This record gives sequence, structure tokens and C-alpha cells, in this order.
Amino acid sequence: AESSDETSESFAFALVNGALGVFEVHGRRIRDFRPKWPSSSFASSDGLVTAMAYRLPHVVMGDRSGNIRWWDVITGLSSSFSTHREGIRRIKFSPVVHGDRSRGRIAVLFYDNTFSIFDLDSADPLANALLHPQSPGTLVLELDWLSTRTRKDEPLVLCIAGADSSFRLVEVNTDTKINSASRLLTTKERFRPMPLCLPILFPTAHALALRMILQLGVKPSWFECNNSDKLGSNSFKEGPATFGDLRSYMIETTLPPIGDSVVAELLLKVLEPYRKDGCILDDGRASLYSAIVNKGTCARFAFAAAIFGDFQEALFWLQLPQALQHSLDKSTSRSSEKGFESSVRGDSEQTSTLNRIASSERSAARNVANNTAVIF
Repeated sequence: AESSDETSESFAFALVNGALGVFEVHGRRIRDFRPKWPSSSFASSDGLVTAMAYRLPHVVMGDRSGNIRWWDVITGLSSSFSTHREGIRRIKFSPVVHGDRSRGRIAVLFYDNTFSIFDLDSADPLANALLHPQSPGTLVLELDWLSTRTRKDEPLVLCIAGADSSFRLVEVNTDTKINSASRLLTTKERFRPMPLCLPILFPTAHALALRMILQLGVKPSWFECNNSDKLGSNSFKEGPATFGDLRSYMIETTLPPIGDSVVAELLLKVLEPYRKDGCILDDGRASLYSAIVNKGTCARFAFAAAIFGDFQEALFWLQLPQALQHSLDKSTSRSSEKGFESSVRGDSEQTSTLNRIASSERSAARNVANNTAVIF
């Protein structure tokens, strides 16, 4: 999406068949952005759309055949080219700062785990592309731009997560005119003395397994790996070898068991290779988890959400106990007020009844006295 002012922004969406739309959110209303549509068909005829990116004025789509199509919603100009590669998995626009000559630089990740950088504002994006710059031979699992650039003369920085468990920051300078032979220069790589523990980079199934284990509650001793000489570091503690039932690592809670008890065993076995390599959590996060693991389910759920970058969800779990307590107190207060009102109403009704009875008795006594006076 791209903001046009403080109260409106536009967004685009695409279907797998290539159909797309651009809308504008203005206040509480959603209306057609009324873009200038391209003169020729923008739909993909030979492949399903697998990736899309939007930043004014460009709408970019990639399909499973490796074709890239883009459209300028302001001028209506559109174009396309074939990358002659496998299908396109991801398209990311580079950050833009004041004075940039181009708003159309994109990083494209392909299904063959390679990537390229194109400038859609150039005369020939394919001819001027940077094909897998600075990281030859690296299979890329994910990429994104680092948004730390403040001046136009600063290089772009691309973050790359590799299949070899590496994390690279690649400087990309597209303004410097260099020949293709000098683009693949050897980079100065710095290796961490400790592994980078980022569960968010785990395969999806393994990441979900770890998240569930952290939510259910696991003893801090589970994070202690077996390899005391891991990378020559002393920060990893030597833990006991794991044999037999791994469910002994799970904490005991008063909550009823959820599902089959063997599920925890299966999840722990899936994560065992990561645990042995010390790649679950670093010492700081493991220490933090050990401090909150016995402080309730909400604390564990908040920790698991924060580890995977879901900070809004973490805030929800942290505020949930207070919100429930506030709701309970409010409900109790209302019940007490209703009970007090009913008791007051009952007392007033009883007093009114007694007053009516007393009034009736006085009236009857007055009538008897009058009758007696008449007889005499």
C-alpha cells in the first residue's frame, strides 16, 4: 500500500489468473482508485500469478513461468519480460529516499532459490539486472531490504537468509556503472563465534512445533545442549544425553491435558537436532524463558509470540489477565449493586406494606369509635 496523505492510502490485489484491482481507503470509505489502465491486456496468459508487489506508481506481478509484468497506474504504461528462470516466489521493492532517481528497483526471489535485482525504470531492466550479486552458489530461502538508508548516495542493503543457515547483508549499488565481470567480487564475510538462534527461520512445521512446546511449557534444562565444545565456546552448557521418553522435559501444570500426551513427545523429537546444535534459543532468551515458564500460560504464550516477532499478540497475552480481572471485578460490582438495590427495594416495599396495615388499623379503630358515639 502507498499513502497519499494522512487520511487515505491505496492498495492493490491480484488473483492467480492475473486479474487485479487498485482501491483507495479514504477515512472509512473504500473506493476505486481510478487508475489509468494499460492499453493492452495485463493478465498472464501462460502462467498463474505467484507473487505481487505494489508501490505507487508501480504494480508488479510475477508468475510461475518466470515472467515479470509491471504497470504504471499514473501513466497507464505497462511492460513485461521473461527472466528465463523458474517461477517467481517473492517481489520486494527497495526503500526510497529523497533524491532517488528510481522508484522501481525490485529484488526478485525465484523458486530455484536464486534471486536478481531489476530496475523497472530503466530502459532495459533485464539487460541491467544484477543476477545473484555477491553471493554465488548460495541458495536463498528468504530476502528483504534493510530500511536503514537515509541518503541517496548510500548503498542499498539486502538481507538474505540462506539454506546453509547463513544470514547475509549484501550491499547493492546500482548507480555505479560497472561491468558484469566486476559485479561478482568476493565479499568480506564475518562469521559469528556463536550460531545465530532465530527460530523464525526454521521450516514452518518445525517453527510451529517449537512455538507449541514453548506455549505448553518446557523445563529450562531442555535448552542445555550436549556439545560442550560447540564452536569452541563455553556458553553452551553440557546437558545430559537424551534417551527414552522426552516428555520428562515438559513442566507439570494443573491444567487438563490437551489431546494425546504423545504429541509432546513427537514435537520434542522433531526439535532434537536443533537442541543438540544449540540453535533453539541463545543464553539470554533461554534465561528469560526459565524466569517466566512457571508464571502462567499467558506469560508463556506472550514469550512464544515475541520470539516469532508477533509483538501485538504478545501484548495481547500480557494484558489478558488484567483485562479478565477488570471484567470480573466489574461484573462483581454490578452484581453487588443489583443485590443492594433489590434489598433496598424489598425494605421499602415491606415498610410501605406495614404503613398500609397500620393505616387500615387506625381507620378501623376510628370507625368503631364513631359508631359507639352514635349509639350512646
